[in-house]
Amino acid sequence: MKKIILLCSFMSVLLFLLCSPLIAADYEDEEYEEDESISTTATAISRGKVGLGFGIPYGVLGANVEVGLNDIISLCAGVGIYPSGNDVDNFSDLEIGYAVGGRIYFAPRKSHFRPRISLLRATVAINKSTDSFIDGFAPGLGLDWKFSHKWGMDFDLLYPIYDKPKGTHQEGGAVKISIGFGYYFGKIAKKAVIVEEEDDEESEEE
Repeated sequence: MKKIILLCSFMSVLLFLLCSPLIAADYEDEEYEEDESISTTATAISRGKVGLGFGIPYGVLGANVEVGLNDIISLCAGVGIYPSGNDVDNFSDLEIGYAVGGRIYFAPRKSHFRPRISLLRATVAINKSTDSFIDGFAPGLGLDWKFSHKWGMDFDLLYPIYDKPKGTHQEGGAVKISIGFGYYFGKIAKKAVIVEEEDDEESEEE
């Protein structure tokens, strides 16, 4: 399983490098003139994100979709695969993992960096004696890094909470790491009207 995690990490870094030209894209608001005295600034804000990664939010190794209800609260769901059986490095027997829950952000959706807390109900461990998944809760801290208009990455540290029957297998330490690479969708357009200074000067002369 460690080889799979290392491979996923390498692929995430590779995808980041391939999309590096997007990082240098113009991140300023788009402006255009409606007439000689008024200009309008349009700001695009993403409604949600779909991504690939590994960790509890991705059903161990899979995909995750997140939809923002507002600037602070969002809902998310993920589904993925994980090997069952006594040999966790053997992918001949694959089981389906899942994750559903919500997130609270500490920055608006237009921000490049959005710290957050998460609470998920998800697949968190394997019972080796029965070759079955164990469901539990996974609260944690994370960060959404939006490095362009359409692309970003997720980082989370989660602490699984669940009943541990005999034969339960849990890799790594008590805190689980999650990393993902995502695409933002569903733009919300917001506009602000700006009156040029010339109009203010003319009104003062009158």
